[in-house]
Amino acid sequence: MQSKSILLALVLVNIVAITFTTPVCPIGIVQSKIGEWNDENGCYSVWEVTLTNMATQNIKDVTVIGESNLNLRNSGDLWALEQVYTNKFHLPSYVWEYGIEPGKTYKFGYINKGSNSAMFTFADITFKH
Repeated sequence: MQSKSILLALVLVNIVAITFTTPVCPIGIVQSKIGEWNDENGCYSVWEVTLTNMATQNIKDVTVIGESNLNLRNSGDLWALEQVYTNKFHLPSYVWEYGIEPGKTYKFGYINKGSNSAMFTFADITFKH
C-alpha cells in the first residue's frame, strides 16, 4: 500500500512539473484579409489582426515579432503598433495605462506584399499589476 502511495505521489509531482514547465501563450491571434489589389509593382493584401488576451490578468505590453512572410510595402504600412526593430513591434504607449483586459481584444493592421499573411509570434509579455 505504501509503494502505491509513493508511486502516486511521484506521478502527481511529474504532472505538476510538466504543467509548470510547458509554456502556453496567453495571446490568441486571428488574421483576416480585408483587401487585395494588383498594380505594376505586384500583388498586395491588407490584413486586420485581432489579438485576444486569454490570460487572467491585463496585458500591459507584448513584443509582436514578424517571424516570416512579413513583407511590408513600405514602413508606414503597419498601424496600431510601434516598431522597435526590424519586424519587432510593441503595443502603443496609450495601451500601457489600462492594458488589454482578460477576454478583450486589440487590433492592428498591415499591408503585405503578396496575397498571404505574415506569421507572428509573441515575446516579453508584460502584465499590469
